[in-house]
Amino acid sequence: MELRTTDPDAAAAALADEYTDVTIQAPRGRRFVMELDAFPLPQLRYGQLIFSESRVLTRAYPSYNLCVPVGGSLLATADDVDDVVSGTDLVMISPGSRIDARYPLDGVVLRTVQFDADLALTELSALLGRCVATPPRFRFAMRPAASASIRRAVAILNDELRAATPIAGEPVLIDRLSRVIISALLLGQTHTYSAELQGRPYVEGPRTIRALVSRLEADPLAFATVGDLAAAAGLSVRALQDGFRRHLGVSPMRHLRQARLDRAHQALLAADPRAVTATAIAHAWGFAHYGRFAGEYRARFGVTPTQSLRRTRADEHR
Repeated sequence: MELRTTDPDAAAAALADEYTDVTIQAPRGRRFVMELDAFPLPQLRYGQLIFSESRVLTRAYPSYNLCVPVGGSLLATADDVDDVVSGTDLVMISPGSRIDARYPLDGVVLRTVQFDADLALTELSALLGRCVATPPRFRFAMRPAASASIRRAVAILNDELRAATPIAGEPVLIDRLSRVIISALLLGQTHTYSAELQGRPYVEGPRTIRALVSRLEADPLAFATVGDLAAAAGLSVRALQDGFRRHLGVSPMRHLRQARLDRAHQALLAADPRAVTATAIAHAWGFAHYGRFAGEYRARFGVTPTQSLRRTRADEHR
């Protein structure tokens, strides 16, 4: 869905279709502009909004909505709490919240990610290692120090959806990236289960870590988030992270990423460059953002993915 309008009523109707019912108050004597670019995905809805000076008041949101400002600033109120949200902060709206957003200047750009409570419950249950029935309620605002990883994940989603060959047509990759974003929110943003996530004692031993490493390296595509790894080991996320750092010197997700890089390296060396691309192999091994994959690949193996792919072909001509 793409829309650019100077009519506040048309803008309100589009926002109601995409988010929830809203009222837009545009200043008199000034030209109002709103742009909306939305991508419906299997588990998420991604959107980008551009507002001119205005005030937007919403009814209760039916789902979770992550808002990431990438240009300009706004004053937002939720649940009677005022907070200035700038281009380095983000906002996490929980179901049932009503928002009063004031855009003081033209050209405010927001990226949004919506998802239902069922998806949050699934990821939270995996992270806690138990079934959770009540959806988490998030703190409204997140400051830059805590939001960096979430902003990067949303930026990857934006870039890939707008790429020449978007990953929107690849359900497995979209599913993994969706779960990474939600897992990052549950671990990085304060919510009603944060204390339980952070407070479990360290209970594992080296045998537990060794067993998980064997499973991880045998099938690195079997795991998408740190919650998956914790569930497979029968540990809390905190215990798993402590165990990996203590015994391996890296985080669980870093070790998983290295295992996938190794598998991608093997696949590139074995592939026929006439039949497959380096991008396709990166995607096959769970790397949604090719540019980041290529940088990590070169740092680990000293060559680019394309150079590894062509190496087999060059060897045939010797």
